[in-house]
Amino acid sequence: MRGPKSLDSAPFPSEDVRMQSAEEGASGDGCRGRGAAMPTVPERELTPVIAELPGAGVCVADKRLGRIRARSSYRLFRELHEFLESKPDVAAILQKLYDILDARSAFGSRQNAAFAAESLGQVLKDMEDRTEKRQDTEVV
Repeated sequence: MRGPKSLDSAPFPSEDVRMQSAEEGASGDGCRGRGAAMPTVPERELTPVIAELPGAGVCVADKRLGRIRARSSYRLFRELHEFLESKPDVAAILQKLYDILDARSAFGSRQNAAFAAESLGQVLKDMEDRTEKRQDTEVV
């Protein structure tokens, strides 16, 4: 592991920054008399900053809604809502659930995803057989 960088390799050049002690006149910034040296920036490097209120002109609630609607979880639930509005059968719902979990790598590996797909297929087959048997007993 690397150790800390030395102070000699500071990111700012020493010729552009000079130390001004409190005795030299710290221009009334509240540090006078504390005896600490203050770094100063040459006048040519100062850039004007225009102060604006955060979110000026934009409603905070609109920004929050925009952030919510940009989330992947929002898109997921919106797609699920649209899918379920079409009144799909149970097999289609389970397949959609598998697809969502698989897309999010919820099974942990491709092999586990393959096992889950195999399990889903068997559950759907078993439920179909069960439904057929129930229909056969009702007819008799």
